Amino acid sequence: MVDNYNFYVSESLADKEKRVEGHSLQKLHDKLIQLNNENSKTRSIKRQATSQTQYGSENEDPILFIDNENEIDRFTMVKKNQNNQKLNYHYQINQNDKINIPVYPVNNYSLSYATDLHLTPLKIKCNPTLSDKNAAVKFVQELLKRIENSCRKKYTDHKKTLGFDYWWINNDGDLVGITKDLSLYVYLCDTRHYPEYIDTVQLNPILPIHLPPQHAAVIKFVPNDHSLVDIEEDLRKRYSSIYHIEEMNGTRRMHSRHIRIDVYDKIEYNNILNSGTITLGGMVCEVDEYLPAPKILLCTKCNVPGHTKKVCRLEYERCRRCGNNRSNGDHKQCNILCHHCGGEHQANDYKCPILLEFRRNLIEKLRENPDKLPPHIQMFIPLDCRLRKTEKVLFNENAKQYNKSAQQFIYSNSLHEWPTLDKPLKNCSYDKHLNNLQNELEAQKHKYQLEIEKINNKLLQYSTNIQKTCILMQTQINTQKEIIDSTTSIVNDLILNMNTNIINIINNLIQLLNDLTPHDQMKSNL
Repeated sequence: MVDNYNFYVSESLADKEKRVEGHSLQKLHDKLIQLNNENSKTRSIKRQATSQTQYGSENEDPILFIDNENEIDRFTMVKKNQNNQKLNYHYQINQNDKINIPVYPVNNYSLSYATDLHLTPLKIKCNPTLSDKNAAVKFVQELLKRIENSCRKKYTDHKKTLGFDYWWINNDGDLVGITKDLSLYVYLCDTRHYPEYIDTVQLNPILPIHLPPQHAAVIKFVPNDHSLVDIEEDLRKRYSSIYHIEEMNGTRRMHSRHIRIDVYDKIEYNNILNSGTITLGGMVCEVDEYLPAPKILLCTKCNVPGHTKKVCRLEYERCRRCGNNRSNGDHKQCNILCHHCGGEHQANDYKCPILLEFRRNLIEKLRENPDKLPPHIQMFIPLDCRLRKTEKVLFNENAKQYNKSAQQFIYSNSLHEWPTLDKPLKNCSYDKHLNNLQNELEAQKHKYQLEIEKINNKLLQYSTNIQKTCILMQTQINTQKEIIDSTTSIVNDLILNMNTNIINIINNLIQLLNDLTPHDQMKSNL
């Protein structure tokens, strides 16, 4: 195992790319041919290999006698003739095949389907099952109501309304929902975010196998000696939000293969990608983001690309194995014969040259019309559809905010290579500086909004206090007015009573005086 590690550690990135493309196998093939030639030097007669192939050759040369002096040059000439004959033979086969090969045009439906985000439907098993539509509507509303607060706490930048794009109740009475909201989709991919019961209905969510591509990464050139169980155990110890780990189909080579990992937490996912490398069993492996390839829109009725079953004009449903009518006979054990090209594969298999040609045309259309791609979507270009080796990603060039510069890996597996230099200033991108400036402006704007809110709150508080003070003063004034009125009334009553008493006393006094005056006069007369 240590020797294998040393073999990979001493291997550079360029050597890994060559190994994946099969350069080592080509060298081994050339070496075997050379050894075979050296063993046959003692013989003076050499036959052309094309005469012993299963196809034969119409232009087969007779036996060739080779002198020892000119053996190398003459043998080279024989090999060139053999290669030319093989190329001509395969060219004629390809030309004959192209005569009857159907060509399917790429329409707008195919372009929109290829660039659309295809997420697996979310399924929730219900016990007891949902049968009434009104009860199902209340069930969905209650589910979204219960998860809304925790979902918005986890995704603070999420401003959209929570809800499914559409949902239905399947034949088993379970809820099936589809959404294109990535935050809601990833949130519902965790069983801890579901309530155990809604009213009397028990929830048992069936989680999808994969997360969206925005949460997936690829570990490249993982040695075959590392078992998937050990890799999963190692990664789950270091990363708590690992959702799923699997080996990518079609990536296994003689010494290595690629591993796909789905990471639930976005911060942990970005840390893995920004590091550029990851260690597995003490060996450093490359890490890159996972990019999906454009999907082909295939009709499930006639197996022809470019439309769906709903608009298909074929009168019967065609078997994808044999191409005949599915309603006639048993098509579980029928002969496999592609009705597109006549090959020994199913009609919807990507091995079919017709589907491969359709995919090339589809990618060419997307390359000519990059605006068809959403700004947040990047597509992986298969090897046979690239115009050059460095072209691996297809994206919308007009959406600058989603453009990403090439990753710079700090770690290098080769000790004999010069370190990478910084990019020259004339080639540097100003997107990063503009993004930083925009982030600073957004921060200042947010700070300004907070200050405005504080001032408004203080003004509102002062206004409330003033209103309360005015109310208290008005109450006090009213109270004082009532006191004054009551006092005035009392005083008026007292004054009136006093005046009446005084007048009565004066009247009595005058009367008394009047009574006394005649008596005094009588005395004086006497």
